[in-house]
Amino acid sequence: MPATYVSIVNDAIDESGVDLAQYEPDGSDFTTNTEAMLVHFKKWVARAWKTVQQTAFDWEFLNNQGIVTLSPGLMFYTTANLAGEWSTEIDVYGTDDALLFENLQINKYVDLTYTQYSDSADKSFGYVDLYATDDQPLSNISFKAGGDYFYLEDRNLLFTAGPQVPYFFDKGVFVGQTLSMVVTVDAGGLGEMRYSVPDGAILLSFDPDTNDSSKGSQGFTFNSTSTRIIEALNSAHWQVDFFLYASDVTDPQHPNGTNLVASVADFTTLTYETTSTKCFLHSWKSFNFEEETSENDYVGELSEIDNNSFQFIDRTNPSPASATPLTFVPWDVFSCRSDWLCSLPGTPAYITEDNTGRWRLYPQPDRPVTLKFSYSRVPQTLTNFDDTLKGLPSDFTDLVMWLAIRMYAEFDEQPSIQRRAERYYKDMLQRLQIKYRPKFRLAPKRLY
Repeated sequence: MPATYVSIVNDAIDESGVDLAQYEPDGSDFTTNTEAMLVHFKKWVARAWKTVQQTAFDWEFLNNQGIVTLSPGLMFYTTANLAGEWSTEIDVYGTDDALLFENLQINKYVDLTYTQYSDSADKSFGYVDLYATDDQPLSNISFKAGGDYFYLEDRNLLFTAGPQVPYFFDKGVFVGQTLSMVVTVDAGGLGEMRYSVPDGAILLSFDPDTNDSSKGSQGFTFNSTSTRIIEALNSAHWQVDFFLYASDVTDPQHPNGTNLVASVADFTTLTYETTSTKCFLHSWKSFNFEEETSENDYVGELSEIDNNSFQFIDRTNPSPASATPLTFVPWDVFSCRSDWLCSLPGTPAYITEDNTGRWRLYPQPDRPVTLKFSYSRVPQTLTNFDDTLKGLPSDFTDLVMWLAIRMYAEFDEQPSIQRRAERYYKDMLQRLQIKYRPKFRLAPKRLY
Protein backbone atom coordinates (compact mmCIF):
# COMPACT_ATOMS: atom_id res chain seq x y z
CA MET A 1 0.00 0.00 0.00
CA PRO A 2 1.53 3.35 -1.03
CA ALA A 3 2.45 5.84 1.65
CA THR A 4 0.00 8.72 2.06
CA TYR A 5 0.44 12.28 3.25
CA VAL A 6 -0.96 11.47 6.71
CA SER A 7 1.14 8.29 7.11
CA ILE A 8 4.37 10.15 6.23
CA VAL A 9 3.52 12.90 8.73
CA ASN A 10 2.88 10.29 11.45
CA ASP A 11 6.10 8.43 10.58
CA ALA A 12 8.07 11.67 10.81
CA ILE A 13 6.58 12.42 14.24
CA ASP A 14 7.36 8.90 15.43
CA GLU A 15 10.93 8.79 14.09
CA SER A 16 11.78 12.25 15.43
CA GLY A 17 11.00 11.16 18.99
CA VAL A 18 8.93 14.23 19.72
CA ASP A 19 6.24 13.80 22.39
CA LEU A 20 3.26 14.55 20.21
CA ALA A 21 -0.06 12.85 19.51
CA GLN A 22 -0.35 11.73 15.89
CA TYR A 23 -3.15 12.18 13.37
CA GLU A 24 -5.77 9.48 13.00
CA PRO A 25 -4.68 7.06 10.23
CA ASP A 26 -8.02 7.50 8.45
CA GLY A 27 -7.42 11.26 8.20
CA SER A 28 -10.59 12.10 10.14
CA ASP A 29 -8.85 14.88 12.09
CA PHE A 30 -6.28 15.89 9.45
CA THR A 31 -7.89 19.29 8.87
CA THR A 32 -9.62 19.80 12.22
CA ASN A 33 -6.70 19.14 14.57
CA THR A 34 -4.89 22.46 14.62
CA GLU A 35 -2.31 21.73 17.32
CA ALA A 36 0.65 23.95 16.39
CA MET A 37 3.38 21.31 16.15
CA LEU A 38 1.15 18.97 14.14
CA VAL A 39 0.53 21.76 11.64
CA HIS A 40 4.30 22.31 11.46
CA PHE A 41 4.92 18.64 10.63
CA LYS A 42 2.32 18.81 7.87
CA LYS A 43 4.11 21.81 6.37
CA TRP A 44 7.52 20.15 6.70
CA VAL A 45 6.41 16.99 4.90
CA ALA A 46 4.73 18.96 2.09
CA ARG A 47 7.79 21.21 1.76
CA ALA A 48 10.15 18.23 1.84
CA TRP A 49 8.34 16.52 -1.05
CA LYS A 50 8.38 19.76 -3.06
CA THR A 51 12.12 20.13 -2.35
CA VAL A 52 12.92 16.57 -3.47
CA GLN A 53 11.08 17.13 -6.76
CA GLN A 54 12.89 20.43 -7.35
CA THR A 55 16.32 18.97 -6.63
CA ALA A 56 16.55 18.09 -10.34
CA PHE A 57 14.28 18.81 -13.32
CA ASP A 58 15.18 15.55 -15.10
CA TRP A 59 13.88 13.02 -12.57
CA GLU A 60 12.60 10.06 -14.56
CA PHE A 61 9.54 9.80 -12.33
CA LEU A 62 8.59 13.40 -13.20
CA ASN A 63 8.94 12.92 -16.96
CA ASN A 64 6.12 12.35 -19.40
CA GLN A 65 5.45 12.53 -23.12
CA GLY A 66 3.03 15.13 -24.40
CA ILE A 67 1.00 15.34 -27.59
CA VAL A 68 -0.46 18.60 -28.84
CA THR A 69 -2.15 19.69 -32.07
CA LEU A 70 -1.35 23.25 -33.13
CA SER A 71 -3.53 25.41 -35.36
CA PRO A 72 -1.89 27.92 -37.74
CA GLY A 73 -2.60 31.57 -37.17
CA LEU A 74 -1.51 35.20 -37.24
CA MET A 75 -0.31 37.52 -34.46
CA PHE A 76 -1.63 41.09 -34.68
CA TYR A 77 -1.73 44.37 -32.78
CA THR A 78 -4.22 47.22 -32.66
CA THR A 79 -5.05 50.39 -30.74
CA ALA A 80 -8.58 49.19 -29.94
CA ASN A 81 -9.90 47.15 -27.04
CA LEU A 82 -10.12 43.48 -27.97
CA ALA A 83 -13.08 42.66 -25.72
CA GLY A 84 -16.07 41.40 -27.69
CA GLU A 85 -17.50 38.67 -29.90
CA TRP A 86 -15.65 38.87 -33.20
CA SER A 87 -16.45 38.03 -36.80
CA THR A 88 -15.54 34.60 -38.17
CA GLU A 89 -13.95 35.85 -41.41
CA ILE A 90 -11.39 38.52 -42.24
CA ASP A 91 -10.20 40.29 -45.38
CA VAL A 92 -6.51 41.21 -45.48
CA TYR A 93 -5.43 44.46 -47.15
CA GLY A 94 -1.99 45.62 -48.27
CA THR A 95 -0.10 48.84 -47.61
CA ASP A 96 -1.84 50.39 -50.64
CA ASP A 97 -5.25 49.37 -49.20
CA ALA A 98 -5.70 46.83 -51.99
CA LEU A 99 -7.51 43.62 -51.06
CA LEU A 100 -4.94 40.79 -50.81
CA PHE A 101 -6.88 37.86 -49.35
CA GLU A 102 -10.63 37.62 -48.97
CA ASN A 103 -12.78 35.66 -46.53
CA LEU A 104 -10.02 33.98 -44.50
CA GLN A 105 -11.95 31.95 -41.93
CA ILE A 106 -11.14 32.36 -38.22
CA ASN A 107 -11.55 29.55 -35.72
CA LYS A 108 -10.89 31.71 -32.66
CA TYR A 109 -9.02 34.76 -31.42
CA VAL A 110 -7.00 35.15 -28.22
CA ASP A 111 -6.23 38.42 -26.47
CA LEU A 112 -2.64 38.56 -25.17
CA THR A 113 -2.70 42.24 -24.21
CA TYR A 114 -2.17 41.75 -20.49
CA THR A 115 0.49 39.06 -20.80
CA GLN A 116 4.25 39.14 -20.99
CA TYR A 117 4.02 39.02 -24.75
CA SER A 118 2.58 42.53 -25.05
CA ASP A 119 5.05 45.27 -24.14
CA SER A 120 3.47 48.34 -25.76
CA ALA A 121 1.34 50.37 -23.37
CA ASP A 122 -0.97 51.83 -26.04
CA LYS A 123 -1.43 48.66 -28.15
CA SER A 124 -3.59 45.59 -27.75
CA PHE A 125 -2.01 42.32 -28.87
CA GLY A 126 -3.42 38.94 -29.80
CA TYR A 127 -3.70 36.26 -32.44
CA VAL A 128 -6.31 34.61 -34.64
CA ASP A 129 -6.41 30.95 -35.61
CA LEU A 130 -6.91 30.48 -39.34
CA TYR A 131 -9.14 27.72 -40.62
CA ALA A 132 -7.16 25.00 -42.38
CA THR A 133 -7.46 21.24 -42.79
CA ASP A 134 -5.43 18.46 -44.35
CA ASP A 135 -7.66 18.76 -47.41
CA GLN A 136 -7.71 22.57 -47.40
CA PRO A 137 -4.25 23.76 -46.29
CA LEU A 138 -3.15 27.38 -46.30
CA SER A 139 -1.32 27.83 -49.59
CA ASN A 140 0.41 30.70 -51.35
CA ILE A 141 -0.24 33.23 -48.63
CA SER A 142 2.32 35.49 -47.03
CA PHE A 143 2.17 38.93 -45.48
CA LYS A 144 4.14 42.07 -44.65
CA ALA A 145 4.59 42.73 -40.93
CA GLY A 146 3.41 46.18 -39.88
CA GLY A 147 1.99 46.90 -43.34
CA ASP A 148 -0.77 44.43 -44.14
CA TYR A 149 -3.87 44.72 -42.01
CA PHE A 150 -7.40 43.44 -41.52
CA TYR A 151 -10.54 44.44 -39.66
CA LEU A 152 -12.13 42.55 -36.80
CA GLU A 153 -15.84 43.25 -36.54
CA ASP A 154 -17.33 43.29 -33.05
CA ARG A 155 -21.07 42.52 -33.09
CA ASN A 156 -22.68 43.80 -29.89
CA LEU A 157 -26.31 43.11 -29.02
CA LEU A 158 -28.54 46.11 -28.34
CA PHE A 159 -31.78 45.41 -26.46
CA THR A 160 -34.66 47.82 -25.96
CA ALA A 161 -37.17 46.82 -23.31
CA GLY A 162 -40.86 47.66 -23.63
CA PRO A 163 -42.61 50.01 -21.18
CA GLN A 164 -44.87 47.49 -19.50
CA VAL A 165 -42.61 45.13 -17.57
CA PRO A 166 -39.19 46.55 -16.56
CA TYR A 167 -39.20 47.83 -13.01
CA PHE A 168 -36.01 49.23 -11.47
CA PHE A 169 -35.58 49.51 -7.74
CA ASP A 170 -34.04 52.57 -6.18
CA LYS A 171 -30.47 51.20 -5.92
CA GLY A 172 -28.50 53.87 -7.67
CA VAL A 173 -28.30 52.08 -11.03
CA PHE A 174 -26.84 54.45 -13.63
CA VAL A 175 -26.09 54.71 -17.34
CA GLY A 176 -22.79 53.03 -18.19
CA GLN A 177 -22.97 50.64 -15.26
CA THR A 178 -22.20 46.96 -15.86
CA LEU A 179 -24.78 44.59 -14.38
CA SER A 180 -24.88 40.83 -14.14
CA MET A 181 -27.65 39.13 -16.08
CA VAL A 182 -29.10 35.63 -15.86
CA VAL A 183 -31.43 34.23 -18.53
CA THR A 184 -34.14 31.73 -17.55
CA VAL A 185 -35.45 29.67 -20.47
CA ASP A 186 -38.59 27.56 -20.55
CA ALA A 187 -37.31 24.93 -22.98
CA GLY A 188 -40.07 24.09 -25.43
CA GLY A 189 -42.70 25.57 -23.17
CA LEU A 190 -42.78 22.36 -21.13
CA GLY A 191 -41.74 23.85 -17.82
CA GLU A 192 -38.15 22.59 -18.14
CA MET A 193 -36.27 25.61 -16.83
CA ARG A 194 -32.71 26.20 -17.98
CA TYR A 195 -30.46 28.90 -16.64
CA SER A 196 -27.51 30.67 -18.23
CA VAL A 197 -24.38 31.51 -16.31
CA PRO A 198 -24.09 35.18 -15.24
CA ASP A 199 -23.07 37.49 -18.11
CA GLY A 200 -22.26 41.17 -18.23
CA ALA A 201 -24.59 43.83 -19.62
CA ILE A 202 -23.86 47.56 -19.91
CA LEU A 203 -26.79 49.92 -19.35
CA LEU A 204 -27.07 52.50 -22.14
CA SER A 205 -30.21 54.53 -21.38
CA PHE A 206 -33.35 54.83 -19.23
CA ASP A 207 -36.75 56.32 -19.98
CA PRO A 208 -37.21 58.18 -17.74
CA ASP A 209 -33.75 58.56 -16.24
CA THR A 210 -34.78 59.43 -12.68
CA ASN A 211 -33.60 58.49 -9.22
CA ASP A 212 -36.86 56.96 -8.04
CA SER A 213 -38.77 53.76 -8.68
CA SER A 214 -40.06 55.00 -12.05
CA LYS A 215 -36.56 54.86 -13.50
CA GLY A 216 -36.74 52.91 -16.77
CA SER A 217 -40.46 52.19 -16.42
CA GLN A 218 -41.06 53.43 -20.00
CA GLY A 219 -38.21 51.40 -21.42
CA PHE A 220 -34.42 51.04 -21.28
CA THR A 221 -31.56 49.80 -23.43
CA PHE A 222 -28.51 47.72 -22.63
CA ASN A 223 -25.63 46.14 -24.50
CA SER A 224 -24.27 42.61 -24.27
CA THR A 225 -21.54 40.80 -26.22
CA SER A 226 -22.46 37.36 -24.91
CA THR A 227 -23.16 34.59 -27.43
CA ARG A 228 -24.75 32.61 -24.58
CA ILE A 229 -27.36 35.33 -24.20
CA ILE A 230 -28.04 35.27 -27.96
CA GLU A 231 -28.67 31.53 -27.86
CA ALA A 232 -30.96 31.82 -24.85
CA LEU A 233 -33.01 34.63 -26.38
CA ASN A 234 -33.63 32.55 -29.50
CA SER A 235 -35.83 30.33 -27.34
CA ALA A 236 -39.59 30.76 -27.30
CA HIS A 237 -40.01 31.72 -23.62
CA TRP A 238 -37.43 33.42 -21.45
CA GLN A 239 -36.89 35.88 -18.65
CA VAL A 240 -33.85 38.04 -17.85
CA ASP A 241 -32.95 39.02 -14.30
CA PHE A 242 -30.44 41.81 -13.67
CA PHE A 243 -28.23 41.95 -10.56
CA LEU A 244 -25.82 44.55 -9.29
CA TYR A 245 -22.66 42.44 -9.44
CA ALA A 246 -21.63 39.15 -11.00
CA SER A 247 -20.32 37.96 -7.62
CA ASP A 248 -23.85 38.13 -6.22
CA VAL A 249 -25.07 35.42 -8.58
CA THR A 250 -23.26 32.40 -7.19
CA ASP A 251 -25.95 29.96 -8.31
CA PRO A 252 -27.94 30.94 -11.43
CA GLN A 253 -30.77 28.58 -10.45
CA HIS A 254 -31.19 30.30 -7.09
CA PRO A 255 -29.95 33.87 -7.64
CA ASN A 256 -29.54 36.23 -4.75
CA GLY A 257 -32.65 38.40 -4.88
CA THR A 258 -31.23 41.01 -2.51
CA ASN A 259 -29.43 42.81 -5.32
CA LEU A 260 -32.03 42.17 -8.04
CA VAL A 261 -32.60 45.43 -9.92
CA ALA A 262 -34.92 44.35 -12.75
CA SER A 263 -36.76 41.41 -14.29
CA VAL A 264 -37.75 41.51 -17.96
CA ALA A 265 -39.84 38.95 -19.85
CA ASP A 266 -40.14 40.57 -23.32
CA PHE A 267 -37.97 42.85 -25.40
CA THR A 268 -39.57 44.95 -28.12
CA THR A 269 -36.37 45.51 -30.14
CA LEU A 270 -33.27 43.40 -30.74
CA THR A 271 -30.57 44.89 -32.99
CA TYR A 272 -26.84 44.59 -33.62
CA GLU A 273 -24.20 47.26 -33.43
CA THR A 274 -21.04 46.55 -35.43
CA THR A 275 -17.66 48.04 -34.57
CA SER A 276 -14.69 47.56 -36.90
CA THR A 277 -11.20 47.38 -35.43
CA LYS A 278 -8.14 47.84 -37.67
CA CYS A 279 -5.46 45.28 -36.83
CA PHE A 280 -1.91 45.22 -38.20
CA LEU A 281 -0.14 41.90 -38.76
CA HIS A 282 2.86 41.26 -36.52
CA SER A 283 4.12 37.72 -37.23
CA TRP A 284 3.04 34.18 -37.78
CA LYS A 285 1.43 32.71 -34.70
CA SER A 286 3.54 31.61 -31.74
CA PHE A 287 2.25 28.83 -29.53
CA ASN A 288 1.50 28.28 -25.88
CA PHE A 289 0.55 24.62 -25.57
CA GLU A 290 -1.94 25.38 -22.79
CA GLU A 291 -3.95 27.54 -25.22
CA GLU A 292 -4.37 24.70 -27.73
CA THR A 293 -7.53 22.76 -26.99
CA SER A 294 -7.80 19.90 -29.48
CA GLU A 295 -9.54 16.80 -28.17
CA ASN A 296 -6.49 14.64 -28.92
CA ASP A 297 -4.10 16.76 -26.82
CA TYR A 298 -2.24 15.06 -23.99
CA VAL A 299 -0.40 17.65 -21.93
CA GLY A 300 -0.79 18.09 -18.19
CA GLU A 301 0.98 20.24 -15.59
CA LEU A 302 3.80 21.04 -18.01
CA SER A 303 6.94 22.49 -16.44
CA GLU A 304 10.09 21.92 -18.54
CA ILE A 305 10.27 20.64 -22.13
CA ASP A 306 13.18 18.74 -23.60
CA ASN A 307 14.03 20.97 -26.57
CA ASN A 308 15.57 18.10 -28.52
CA SER A 309 12.62 15.72 -28.16
CA PHE A 310 10.12 17.31 -30.58
CA GLN A 311 8.66 15.08 -33.28
CA PHE A 312 6.40 16.19 -36.11
CA ILE A 313 3.67 13.61 -36.74
CA ASP A 314 2.70 13.60 -40.43
CA ARG A 315 -1.08 13.19 -40.37
CA THR A 316 -1.49 13.35 -44.16
CA ASN A 317 0.19 9.99 -44.83
CA PRO A 318 -1.82 6.79 -44.47
CA SER A 319 -0.99 4.53 -41.54
CA PRO A 320 1.63 3.85 -40.49
CA ALA A 321 2.25 7.59 -40.40
CA SER A 322 5.77 8.96 -40.21
CA ALA A 323 7.32 10.97 -37.39
CA THR A 324 10.08 13.47 -38.17
CA PRO A 325 12.35 15.08 -35.55
CA LEU A 326 12.17 18.86 -35.39
CA THR A 327 15.48 20.67 -35.08
CA PHE A 328 15.64 23.07 -32.14
CA VAL A 329 17.19 26.45 -32.97
CA PRO A 330 18.12 29.03 -30.29
CA TRP A 331 15.85 32.07 -30.35
CA ASP A 332 18.60 34.57 -31.16
CA VAL A 333 19.39 32.61 -34.33
CA PHE A 334 15.77 31.82 -35.22
CA SER A 335 14.63 35.45 -34.85
CA CYS A 336 17.22 36.60 -37.39
CA ARG A 337 16.86 33.82 -39.94
CA SER A 338 13.37 32.32 -39.72
CA ASP A 339 10.92 34.72 -38.03
CA TRP A 340 9.58 36.06 -41.31
CA LEU A 341 5.91 36.79 -41.90
CA CYS A 342 6.64 36.96 -45.63
CA SER A 343 7.63 33.26 -45.70
CA LEU A 344 5.09 30.79 -47.09
CA PRO A 345 3.53 28.25 -44.70
CA GLY A 346 4.42 24.61 -45.18
CA THR A 347 5.69 21.57 -43.28
CA PRO A 348 7.60 22.59 -40.09
CA ALA A 349 11.25 21.58 -39.84
CA TYR A 350 12.55 23.86 -37.05
CA ILE A 351 11.27 24.90 -33.63
CA THR A 352 12.36 27.49 -31.06
CA GLU A 353 11.29 28.92 -27.72
CA ASP A 354 11.11 32.70 -28.00
CA ASN A 355 12.00 35.28 -25.37
CA THR A 356 8.51 35.13 -23.84
CA GLY A 357 8.34 31.35 -23.41
CA ARG A 358 6.13 30.74 -26.45
CA TRP A 359 7.04 28.29 -29.22
CA ARG A 360 7.52 29.08 -32.90
CA LEU A 361 7.79 26.85 -35.94
CA TYR A 362 9.46 27.30 -39.32
CA PRO A 363 7.95 27.07 -41.79
CA GLN A 364 4.66 28.09 -40.17
CA PRO A 365 2.31 25.10 -40.50
CA ASP A 366 -0.11 25.28 -43.41
CA ARG A 367 -2.60 23.05 -41.57
CA PRO A 368 -3.10 21.75 -38.01
CA VAL A 369 0.03 19.81 -36.99
CA THR A 370 0.57 17.29 -34.22
CA LEU A 371 3.75 17.41 -32.13
CA LYS A 372 5.05 14.86 -29.63
CA PHE A 373 7.66 15.78 -27.02
CA SER A 374 9.09 14.87 -23.64
CA TYR A 375 8.48 17.10 -20.64
CA SER A 376 8.73 17.20 -16.86
CA ARG A 377 5.58 18.02 -14.97
CA VAL A 378 5.02 20.69 -12.33
CA PRO A 379 6.06 19.49 -8.83
CA GLN A 380 3.17 17.99 -6.90
CA THR A 381 1.81 19.80 -3.84
CA LEU A 382 0.48 17.63 -1.00
CA THR A 383 -2.93 18.80 0.16
CA ASN A 384 -5.31 16.01 1.18
CA PHE A 385 -4.56 13.41 3.84
CA ASP A 386 -4.67 10.54 1.31
CA ASP A 387 -2.43 12.18 -1.30
CA THR A 388 0.39 9.88 -2.40
CA LEU A 389 3.82 10.86 -3.69
CA LYS A 390 3.09 10.89 -7.40
CA GLY A 391 5.72 8.95 -9.33
CA LEU A 392 8.18 8.39 -6.47
CA PRO A 393 9.04 4.68 -6.13
CA SER A 394 7.74 3.24 -2.86
CA ASP A 395 11.27 2.24 -1.79
CA PHE A 396 12.18 5.91 -1.45
CA THR A 397 9.22 7.43 0.43
CA ASP A 398 11.37 7.59 3.60
CA LEU A 399 13.47 10.19 1.77
CA VAL A 400 10.68 12.73 2.29
CA MET A 401 10.26 11.69 5.92
CA TRP A 402 13.95 12.22 6.72
CA LEU A 403 14.04 15.63 5.10
CA ALA A 404 10.95 16.64 7.09
CA ILE A 405 12.64 15.42 10.30
CA ARG A 406 15.70 17.50 9.47
CA MET A 407 13.45 20.55 9.12
CA TYR A 408 11.93 19.76 12.52
CA ALA A 409 15.38 19.39 14.12
CA GLU A 410 16.49 22.75 12.73
CA PHE A 411 13.28 24.34 14.05
CA ASP A 412 13.56 22.76 17.51
CA GLU A 413 17.38 23.08 17.71
CA GLN A 414 18.03 19.33 18.01
CA PRO A 415 21.54 18.88 16.51
CA SER A 416 21.81 15.12 17.08
CA ILE A 417 18.46 14.47 15.37
CA GLN A 418 19.46 16.86 12.60
CA ARG A 419 22.75 15.02 11.93
CA ARG A 420 21.01 11.63 11.85
CA ALA A 421 18.26 12.87 9.52
CA GLU A 422 20.83 14.56 7.29
CA ARG A 423 22.85 11.34 6.98
CA TYR A 424 19.89 9.18 6.03
CA TYR A 425 18.47 11.81 3.70
CA LYS A 426 21.71 12.29 1.75
CA ASP A 427 22.28 8.56 1.47
CA MET A 428 18.80 7.93 0.05
CA LEU A 429 18.97 10.99 -2.23
CA GLN A 430 22.24 9.74 -3.71
CA ARG A 431 20.75 6.31 -4.44
CA LEU A 432 17.65 7.93 -5.95
CA GLN A 433 19.80 10.09 -8.25
CA ILE A 434 21.87 7.11 -9.41
CA LYS A 435 18.77 5.10 -10.24
CA TYR A 436 16.29 7.68 -11.54
CA ARG A 437 18.28 10.35 -13.31
CA PRO A 438 19.68 10.10 -16.86
CA LYS A 439 22.88 8.06 -17.04
CA PHE A 440 26.02 9.71 -18.35
CA ARG A 441 27.98 7.51 -20.69
CA LEU A 442 31.45 8.23 -22.08
CA ALA A 443 32.24 6.98 -25.55
CA PRO A 444 35.49 4.97 -25.75
CA LYS A 445 38.44 6.94 -26.95
CA ARG A 446 39.74 5.95 -30.31
CA LEU A 447 43.34 4.79 -30.21
CA TYR A 448 44.09 5.36 -33.87
